[in-house]
Amino acid sequence: IFSCAIMRAALLVVVLVVSLTITVGSKEDKGYVGLVGKNLCLVPPTNGSIVVGDNDLLVTFEAHEQAMAQQDGMIDSLKNAHAHQTSTAMLQQEIDVANLTAQVSMQQVELSTLQTAVSQQARRFSLLQSNLGKHDLATDLLFIKGAPRVIDGNADVGKYSALSLTSRGFPVISYQESTNSSLKLAVCDNSFCSTSTIRIVDDNGAVGYFTSLVLTSDDHPVISYFSASDTALKLAVCTDATCRAKAVRVVDQHPDCNVGQFTSLALSINDYPVISYCDITDGNLKLAVCGDATCSTASIQTVDSVSSVKHSTSVALTSVDRPVIAYSDNTNSDLKLAVCGDATCLTSTIQTVDNAAAVGYHASLALTSNDHPVVAYYDQFNLNLKLAVCKDAHCTTATIRTLDSDGDVGTHVSLALTSSGNPVISYYSAASNYDLKLAVCGDSTCSSPSTQTIDSDGSVGKYTSLALTTKRYAFVSYYDDTNNRLKLARVRL
Repeated sequence: IFSCAIMRAALLVVVLVVSLTITVGSKEDKGYVGLVGKNLCLVPPTNGSIVVGDNDLLVTFEAHEQAMAQQDGMIDSLKNAHAHQTSTAMLQQEIDVANLTAQVSMQQVELSTLQTAVSQQARRFSLLQSNLGKHDLATDLLFIKGAPRVIDGNADVGKYSALSLTSRGFPVISYQESTNSSLKLAVCDNSFCSTSTIRIVDDNGAVGYFTSLVLTSDDHPVISYFSASDTALKLAVCTDATCRAKAVRVVDQHPDCNVGQFTSLALSINDYPVISYCDITDGNLKLAVCGDATCSTASIQTVDSVSSVKHSTSVALTSVDRPVIAYSDNTNSDLKLAVCGDATCLTSTIQTVDNAAAVGYHASLALTSNDHPVVAYYDQFNLNLKLAVCKDAHCTTATIRTLDSDGDVGTHVSLALTSSGNPVISYYSAASNYDLKLAVCGDSTCSSPSTQTIDSDGSVGKYTSLALTTKRYAFVSYYDDTNNRLKLARVRL
């Protein structure tokens, strides 16, 4: 049975254009054409058909319905395929978007890093521009090429200098201002020391004699020195890199004794000061081992009271913080070595290293990686620079060499070892030219030393102190006796 609404237009055409034949089955029935509401309807007889020409409209309509159903199925399949394709494409697009987002994030990080680097470079450039007016670039270039430079020329300054390098390779120098007998400190702002911060560390009386300087693990200066006013050993412990604040202590003092000359300082693994020095009154070698970083308490031992020790001490610590001291025995004019059996030197072994004529003044000590002592010193009988390289930790045997015999040479000695264990020594030549000299050894026992003059401008080279960089440069601080100035030299090894 057809819906009137569906067949409305088609049947109108049939009624108006063609003749209508109604085929009836086994019994007669009547169909009709008429209005149902506003619709024109064609109703066939029961079990009848509507035939136009030779075509059964119901069959044709059913065929069309089946075709439409197939088309609807195809449309649904196409829709599902499209939906699947869309989903896959969207998933791929999401993956692509995620990858692009990650790339953008990485680029943002790189951009931020570049912006930070540019900002740092800009600050450095600004600092460089601000410093251009503070120093002479020509002087910097000459210093790089090996020409010494003046660090402090105000008043009579530069005696008893001691030098250390910061972790960045910047020189730090302690010294005395003789005009006012005060202890001063110069902290270089760069490796060329084109500018520096200079401070008075102690001006309480006549102080600043026999300074010895070591930097803590934080690059804070620690200085041992002698106070002539108090005839005492003193210690200044800076609480920052330029010593804006410090703790100053008397470490050893006796009302009837002159103690604290010829100081030498080392720091333990915990940055606790260890100081060797002379008791001039009694002629003893003494050692102060501090109980903390500022030396609020100290264990003080007399290491050698048999010999008369009134000149030169140099201390170094072994890998287990046991002190080793090189010193001059004035009674026998020998170079001696004290090797402590513990950290506070309650026991020690004393060894004569060199007893040829009169030797041992201006002794400077360093230890090899095996804790074998190496000592540079002055042969006051022959007026030569000498070196002793010990073959064991107690120096029962040693290789002894004369490194420089060109006139009166070898006082104001300072020794350091390269990373290969080869000795390098700065010293003063009191020959006719009064120069600062440097001896560089080609091997650990210095079988083939080379010597060179670093500064010959006037009477220069007393109170030398030497430090080596990891890039094979030697820095030497010293006193310019002609002009009463503190100077610094930098030499390529």
